[in-house]
Amino acid sequence: MSNNNKRLEKLCNDIFALNPNIRFAGVVNIMGTLIVGGMRQSVKSMEDKVDSSKLYLESAYRVLKHMCL
Repeated sequence: MSNNNKRLEKLCNDIFALNPNIRFAGVVNIMGTLIVGGMRQSVKSMEDKVDSSKLYLESAYRVLKHMCL
């Protein structure tokens, strides 16, 4: 794991530490691929893997769209 990914993974863990009700913390790239993070270990995802991938892609699109405005 690269140093950058280690820092991002730490950020995800820090986000989880803020509140036990946080279910997901992750970083996606511009293609909507989850790079680091994910569901809290003790929590089951509400979406299946395909739906999660769609959510990641939609999130990346929204960020890019916002950046281009």
